[in-house]
Amino acid sequence: MQPISTATDSGENVLCPNCRQQIDRTAAFCSNCGHRVAQGPASAPGNARPRTASLIMIVCIGVVVVLLVLSRNQRSTGPASFIQTSESSTSLTTNAPLQASQNALTAGKVQEAITRLTSNLRVGGSILVEGIQELPQESAARADLRFDGFQYKSDQMGTPVSRDKQSPKKPEVNSPNFYEEMYRYGTQQINTKSYSGPGYAVLKHYSDSRWVLKEVHWQLNGWAGTVEIR
Repeated sequence: MQPISTATDSGENVLCPNCRQQIDRTAAFCSNCGHRVAQGPASAPGNARPRTASLIMIVCIGVVVVLLVLSRNQRSTGPASFIQTSESSTSLTTNAPLQASQNALTAGKVQEAITRLTSNLRVGGSILVEGIQELPQESAARADLRFDGFQYKSDQMGTPVSRDKQSPKKPEVNSPNFYEEMYRYGTQQINTKSYSGPGYAVLKHYSDSRWVLKEVHWQLNGWAGTVEIR
């Protein structure tokens, strides 16, 4: 509670609230009893308002600073959590195709299967896989091939035969089976042919997820077998 001061006629002195002795208006303590006397100018209501306004302004500035700091922290932590979530989801989605592609067809796998299938046919040259087209509705696939100087053996009808197959020997004139042997000699000759150009392979897909190479074709010729894609 502020002390009550009473002004004299001169307006220069006030009464001490403790001993009622007149003292100077600007005195901080009573010269008679030593009681602390609030100075008039400092205790005036008009002087309290600037202090209150300053205090409110300081509090507001402090609140604004705190809000800015919190907002900056949220912005800095937000992207980090997003990146972590993205990395987790990426690892999950990446593992799924890897598991599903274990039995998937690739040019390398088909190339290896074709090499194995034609190993007892090819005399020379090469066969290259250029593309693979899966046919789900037929549980099959087609591989486009490119034959480059591909050499193989064929009979008189042009049908491919094993590369180990040889032409029959020409019979001796005095052979007891001369005519029979001569017929075989004339009709069972083995020739070596060469082919360069397009071709294709046929693959089958089974319910146990296996892919099996069944046929290799070029021009009007073909070579069949059963080679599992691994």
